[in-house]
Amino acid sequence: MFPIHDENERGRGPAFVSLAFIAINVAVFVLLQGAGATLEGFEFTYGFSAVPYEITNGVDLTTAETITVDGQPVEVPQYPGPSPIWLTLITSMFMHGGWLHLGGNMNWYRNTEVFTAISSHVSTGVVRVGLRSRRGITRAT
Repeated sequence: MFPIHDENERGRGPAFVSLAFIAINVAVFVLLQGAGATLEGFEFTYGFSAVPYEITNGVDLTTAETITVDGQPVEVPQYPGPSPIWLTLITSMFMHGGWLHLGGNMNWYRNTEVFTAISSHVSTGVVRVGLRSRRGITRAT
């Protein structure tokens, strides 16, 4: 059987959790990453980005690494990250590569209203986790 339509429930107010995530992402990009334009922002981005080698080996790479790309040596900068290094799995979720990257992700948050179920139902005492979109609703209770 194919569904003919779905019933999208409107929230009972602003999506506070989604708005908080948008605010945190914008604040990290502007204040900590320097909007991609400052040396301190550059160092923060390289230090707090998730690097698989650092996480799997439990080490923090702090000196520049030289790799070969198309036969040419390229220096990859490294800066100190958080301790323990696995925290970069969390910090990297709030970092963006530029204004378009930030804008695209925040547009996704706005359109899908991530965590709307939590922010709209906590006040009624019912906690439901779900992902809503303009096309449909998937809900776990």
